[in-house]
Amino acid sequence: MTDPARLCIVTSVAPHRVVAQQRAVASWKRLGAEVLSLNAADELRLLAPQFPEVQFLQAARDAQTFLGRPCVFIRDLMQAAAGSGATVCGVVNSDIELIDAPGLRAMLDAQTRDALVIGARVDYVQGQREQGTVYPLGYDFCFFSPDAVAVVPDEPYCLGAPWWDYWLPAVWLDAGRPLRRLVSQVAWHERHPAAYRPSHWMMYGGLMSGRLIDVGRRPSLFPRSINGGKDLIARTERLARALQEQIERRAETLIWP
Repeated sequence: MTDPARLCIVTSVAPHRVVAQQRAVASWKRLGAEVLSLNAADELRLLAPQFPEVQFLQAARDAQTFLGRPCVFIRDLMQAAAGSGATVCGVVNSDIELIDAPGLRAMLDAQTRDALVIGARVDYVQGQREQGTVYPLGYDFCFFSPDAVAVVPDEPYCLGAPWWDYWLPAVWLDAGRPLRRLVSQVAWHERHPAAYRPSHWMMYGGLMSGRLIDVGRRPSLFPRSINGGKDLIARTERLARALQEQIERRAETLIWP
């Protein structure tokens, strides 16, 4: 029997909601994944004893100066996974549980050889997992081959901050590369309040609006001077919906098994 593809999942474990993240890491290990976490030095000392199955790496930089938290950049996470020697790499939010199903690794190996694979979580309330629903706004994981990093620009989108999950598939499509959206329910997440501030949502929305990316219709929603207010919030929300519509229109739908 052929050995399954070597899988590396990289994340940035947070110093809160530890139990939920331990469940997530345990699910990745059941898939046979090598698990890496990029963190600031202060977080490494706190988290490493609580996650003995994770290989912690000190991030060379983070977004502390403009987010107020040491969030790690998506491109740095992708580079860490690609440098592991794995044939299949993944960036996954640190509290996302993946199902332990035979053939999942082999499917990811086959589907990521020429494409980026993205997908959304099933959200559930603690103790009511069977009543979970697919989260409709954005994505929670991406899988790719090691050479995919060369396609991704070095921009300030971070795990643990908004908009990275729109930005990454958008730049991938802009490069003319195939995108696949896994719609099967393979990822689960216990619902909790958002960890980022509304101002961060607005900031990244403005940054995304200014990118010269064609994901179908490029909305010109932001003035040169952003003054805030309800109208700007509405424009940001329209931009997010437009991006997601175009990403899903252009992505190949992937159903597994």
